[in-house]
Amino acid sequence: MNKKRIFILGAGFSNQVGMPLATELTDLLLEKFIEYNHKEMLEWYDWLKQRIKWLGEHKINIEQVFDLAKFDIEAWRMKQQKKQVGQRISNAQHNAEDIDTWLRWMEYDLGGVIWNKQKESKPEINKIIDFSKNLGEDDVVLTFNYDTLLEESLNNQEKAWYHGFEAESNKGIKILKMHGSINWKISCRENISSNDVLLFHKEEIETNKCVAPAPNGSECKLELFRITDGEVNNFYARRDFPFYQIDYVGISGLGAYKLLHLLPGSWEVWSNAMKALEEAEEIYVIGFSLSHYDSMVRLHFAGAMLSRYEKGNLPEKLILIDPYACKLKTNYQSVFGCKTPITIYQNKAQEINWHKLLKSPEA
Repeated sequence: MNKKRIFILGAGFSNQVGMPLATELTDLLLEKFIEYNHKEMLEWYDWLKQRIKWLGEHKINIEQVFDLAKFDIEAWRMKQQKKQVGQRISNAQHNAEDIDTWLRWMEYDLGGVIWNKQKESKPEINKIIDFSKNLGEDDVVLTFNYDTLLEESLNNQEKAWYHGFEAESNKGIKILKMHGSINWKISCRENISSNDVLLFHKEEIETNKCVAPAPNGSECKLELFRITDGEVNNFYARRDFPFYQIDYVGISGLGAYKLLHLLPGSWEVWSNAMKALEEAEEIYVIGFSLSHYDSMVRLHFAGAMLSRYEKGNLPEKLILIDPYACKLKTNYQSVFGCKTPITIYQNKAQEINWHKLLKSPEA
């Protein structure tokens, strides 16, 4: 009988084919501002960068930029207290709103950056296939990456997979995209094409059973769809600066506090992930640091492990694969428990002999 296995993938997994790490995304997301010579934004970012470096950080993580930017916004809003009641909006308020707008533009452009990098990485897809050919249909993958390289590698092998939604066929390898995917679209049903695959929608209560008027909010109007590569390409080809769109890409954005409740179906993904964590006998982590920017992940993963600890049923093993695995081991012990056996491989993903390590259940 095959072991119940889950695989947790972070940016270090996709980096093996050239996808950017969080420390590389910042410069990529600044390119539009440089192209349009947006001096105010670039001056603010330069001042933020100087302060981050003063604090001893020389590789600037995009999650860090979003986190610290919120404090600049808060400082500008505090300065608004100096203004008299009834006075027109001050420069302080404008500056706070400007920073917030720049962050939203960067967040929107994130999907396009990931998509373009994914297209560039396709010649290296065999590195992903080296991993995915060792997956069995009972395996579960929890990925924090927005790209669709894993799905594409499975398609190339004609291996079945799905994204863990009840609306799907529920056949094959379950790929749970914890923060969304660049080929997910949040849209009203009337805006979809015939090739779009419905992933999640909320059932409407029968009219005669309604106890209150139907709300007008996006909760009832918006649904989640998986779209074709052609539609993804067209979507990002249309993007401009500043960005305006009717449909929204189904990713949760940047920063430690991600508004996952705005992503339809996100709870279904996360509840499936928690169930997999509570049942897994073997856990393989590839290129995911579990840093303090992943506070929600840490909290909920810890909950699953605490429940298992109380039942005396911790995982048999956790394999941690990352060039900085020795430094990251403490992060994992704090979440998965000191009694969970952790084996480290201080390697990049492409340096691992996946067949030897995983011994495919279908081999």
